[in-house]
Amino acid sequence: MQRSTHYHLMGIGGTGMSALAELLHGAGARVSGCDLDVAGPAARHLASLGVEVHPGHDPAHLDDVDVLVVSSAIAADHPERQAAERRGIPVRHRARVLAETLAGRRLVAVAGAHGKTTTTGLIAHMLTQAGVDPVVAVGYALPGVPTGARWGRGEWAVAEVDESDGSFLCFWPDVAVITTVEPDHLENWGHSFERLVEGYVRFAGQTRPDGAWVLGVDSPVVRRLLDGEGGEPARLEAAGRRVERYAVEAEAARLGAARWTAADVRLEGRGSSWTALRDGRPVAPVRLSIPGLHNVANALAALAVAEAVGVDLQQAARSLAGFTGARRRFEVLADRLGVMVVDDYAHHPTEIAATIRAARQGYPDRRVVAVFQPHRYHRTAELMEPLAGAFDEADAVVLTEIYAPPPERPIPGVDGQALFHRMVERPAWQGRASRAAFCPTLEEAYARALEEATPGTLLLVMGAGSVTRLAHRLAQSLQARG
Repeated sequence: MQRSTHYHLMGIGGTGMSALAELLHGAGARVSGCDLDVAGPAARHLASLGVEVHPGHDPAHLDDVDVLVVSSAIAADHPERQAAERRGIPVRHRARVLAETLAGRRLVAVAGAHGKTTTTGLIAHMLTQAGVDPVVAVGYALPGVPTGARWGRGEWAVAEVDESDGSFLCFWPDVAVITTVEPDHLENWGHSFERLVEGYVRFAGQTRPDGAWVLGVDSPVVRRLLDGEGGEPARLEAAGRRVERYAVEAEAARLGAARWTAADVRLEGRGSSWTALRDGRPVAPVRLSIPGLHNVANALAALAVAEAVGVDLQQAARSLAGFTGARRRFEVLADRLGVMVVDDYAHHPTEIAATIRAARQGYPDRRVVAVFQPHRYHRTAELMEPLAGAFDEADAVVLTEIYAPPPERPIPGVDGQALFHRMVERPAWQGRASRAAFCPTLEEAYARALEEATPGTLLLVMGAGSVTRLAHRLAQSLQARG
């Protein structure tokens, strides 16, 4: 009997790696991995499947390994990675191994600056409920799926793919979804937005010639790529591919000639109800269990994918109500004594503003207090002004210091206090600067957030780093109050 390939994944407890580990295991490979933290739910779930999960990093983990899998976060000079190279063990990027694992399936690949995790989750839920039995790889845990992965037996796969490091270029989809294009992660693109945009053009161009594009034309950049602007020619050439445009903003829908739109939208609490329109005609009523107008857009993308895949649209629309959201996407941790604690991954200005707006629209009688931890020095430096303006609609803000995982290093003059000063100098904060606070540590931010936790308050904790621990601590404090 031929021995299975042994893959060893560094950072196996992380979102992308844990999903890949489960898929490799489902495909029959031997899988092991290591992480500094193996106490999380994803690592524990993998261990329950029989995956070898080692605490810490050590070259000794490489014994009998055929392929070492790394992400862009693993530096080239990492001792375990260098040991693999000395031993002649191939070192492969996570996205490339994922693409190989999905080979032979028809692929829906979801990219974009915002919304791709939720959109991927909606599509995966919808196809699963329709009996398509897809393989799924999502960048965050979904309800009942600790790793964000699902090993299905059907012909379709659904994957969230990453523009941040260019790894979405490893995929050749049958259906390519682009939710929006905005400047982010520019440190990986030579600090050039144009180079990032060109990456999206290349990704779209890798779609199979008989495939489909599902494109969010609320995004001005996506509209420009499709239609050109000011004499500039269009850069996306369909070349026989089916093009499905969707939008929720009326002006964007008109300018982008959107085929998929929504009517009679009612935003209520942690959900919405509306009518899906295709070519201006009603397709189906829709109820969502996730909040905000931005998630209406994500659901429109999912319905467009359903049609491209061949799922009945009425059935697809009905199934969307059963999707309760990805972890850290407006995740309600507690609602007690008149105080709600919400944990959210938002860290880009557009995401922050959309999440605050969703809180205000869904809970108009609540006071919205934003607790935010900036993420990475490069992102904060490049987006300082938009970040400062993202909190204009909040009633109060607690801002803490930048979270920057290794190997990123501080940039002089770029810190949480600089962002705070830029924020309170804005017209929106004149006369109410006392409602904003800069708290350098999470402990100080926790104490200030507790002070703000009066009845009728929604504490909206946002960021891509360690601030999620603060959110859970706040929720525990509320539960302990009685």
